[in-house]
Amino acid sequence: FNCLLPMEANKDEAQHALTMAGVAMEAKNYEKAAKFAKTAGRLDPSLAGSKQMALTANIMFLSTAKPVNAYMVLGLSNTADADSIKQSFRKLSLLLHPDKNTSPCAPQAFVTVNNARDTLADPHKRMLLDLDLRREAAGWKPQGSAYAASSCSTPCYRCGGPLGQHCSCWWPNV
Repeated sequence: FNCLLPMEANKDEAQHALTMAGVAMEAKNYEKAAKFAKTAGRLDPSLAGSKQMALTANIMFLSTAKPVNAYMVLGLSNTADADSIKQSFRKLSLLLHPDKNTSPCAPQAFVTVNNARDTLADPHKRMLLDLDLRREAAGWKPQGSAYAASSCSTPCYRCGGPLGQHCSCWWPNV
């Protein structure tokens, strides 16, 4: 009668859950990948890579939102100062660096964290992000294809391009 001890069964289940997290991540199902990775970590806390996989999946899930909320990526409030941005970036970059993290999407997650830090460190980019997030919270939508054909010659206040033709950052009803 061959039976696994409870701890060995947990290790096998945890390894299976971590494998499923990798499969889900490669399929770009980041929410499912995060669930599997967290389950793997809960079943076997000593399993290498489960925390990194869960973090990578969460960052990738956050990167699918438009606009990408740099505050959420770095785990900060919108009143974060330069020191907390720097501290959060360092912590995440150590965990997500592709040389230390073997998750399938670690390089993309690392780039997302770098972009979030760059956005919050630059006062102009941060102001634009705050504006976009407030507009999103108010229910405003970015331009649709109906605006792409307009021939407005007013320059965009963000990128300088003509509104409605080449400017992808224009929001109607501003």
